[in-house]
Amino acid sequence: MALFYNQDDFQVLVLFESNRLIDIEAVFKERIIHLTFVYGDPVPKNRDLVWERILRISSNRSTPWFLVGDFNELTGNHEKRGGKLRHPSSFLAFNGMIRDCGFLDFPYIGDCLSWRGWRDKKPIRCRLDRALGNDDWHDLFPDTVTEYLPMIASDHKPLVVNIGAKRPRGNRSFMFDRRWIGKAGLMDAIASGWDGDLDQVSNTFIHKIVNCRKAISQWRKSQVPYGRETIENLKWQLEVALADDSIPPATISDLQSRLRQAYGDEEIYWYQKSRSKWM
Repeated sequence: MALFYNQDDFQVLVLFESNRLIDIEAVFKERIIHLTFVYGDPVPKNRDLVWERILRISSNRSTPWFLVGDFNELTGNHEKRGGKLRHPSSFLAFNGMIRDCGFLDFPYIGDCLSWRGWRDKKPIRCRLDRALGNDDWHDLFPDTVTEYLPMIASDHKPLVVNIGAKRPRGNRSFMFDRRWIGKAGLMDAIASGWDGDLDQVSNTFIHKIVNCRKAISQWRKSQVPYGRETIENLKWQLEVALADDSIPPATISDLQSRLRQAYGDEEIYWYQKSRSKWM
């Protein structure tokens, strides 16, 4: 397990750490909060030890408390598709920990069956990853939402938790994207903007630049989606494929490969942006 955070933005104190739990104390608007990151033991007989440690932590905790991670456990057979049904008693320890600590689920976006594997050559999907919070956390962050992202390079879906903080968005300015280079029609759009007079204004150098930007923007709207739009489309296709147990593994692998390539293209954009190499 690993925990990354910005020391300049967050005051964090690590209270407990092991290969199964990282428990931290932080400060939000001058109020102490606690967060625990969990990796449930892959060996079922050892999993109860993780729940017992969380229960011991809870005995001295009366602050907003948040848990997130791969618990390697379910709350019931309703959180799995495929495979043999488990005996109800096998869920008692996990559910007991959740109940005794006063944890509640958050609303979520996406398919919560976050793990996919194979048993007897048949697919099986389970909700192994989740986020939980106590009443105080829900009161302090009532807009907390979890989102299950597409499965790309792992047999688990990434889990993103938004506690409700939103950044105001400013007005967008024109930025030349290096991914446009070599695309059909780009040079024609630039020539049209440079030689034309789109707004019937004086034919100065500055106005030629402005017209070029407008012509490129118009050209961009006519292009086949790529970058972020392609990623979102491939994510949707992959999500549908992963939810359909009849889809062959080769199709899923192809979608995952195309999605990785799309993310690679997107890295060009973010590298350019991070280096401020815009026109």
